[in-house]
Amino acid sequence: MNLDTLRIELEHERRIGASPKLSVFRRNATTWELLLLLACEHARPADDGLYGLVERVHTDHLSAPALLKFIRDRRNDGLLHFEPHEKRSKWRVKVDDTVLDELQSHFALRDRLLPKASPRRSQTFSCPPQS
Repeated sequence: MNLDTLRIELEHERRIGASPKLSVFRRNATTWELLLLLACEHARPADDGLYGLVERVHTDHLSAPALLKFIRDRRNDGLLHFEPHEKRSKWRVKVDDTVLDELQSHFALRDRLLPKASPRRSQTFSCPPQS
């Protein structure tokens, strides 16, 4: 295993964990997938609405009702926005631009660091000491 790559990934996870806007999504695989899915669709959100969005999330760490509650809570936090439709079930969900900017910033930093990981440092990985 490449120690530099693992260190970069560990630091990336810690930066996301320290971010108030991103850490709420990173708490489990389902909500993180939701954020990444919405980020991918930001320029052109899908037309299938809120319930269609929930069905497109593949990880199953949250039930559909729990994910809907999470989405509504993030709407209340201002991290997600609903675009109204005449049918409430067809409301589109969009990520707040500040969340997207921070997400892009974190990934851009990681992407700049990964190519610099030294291939010579491949060896057995040992966990960093606990602080």
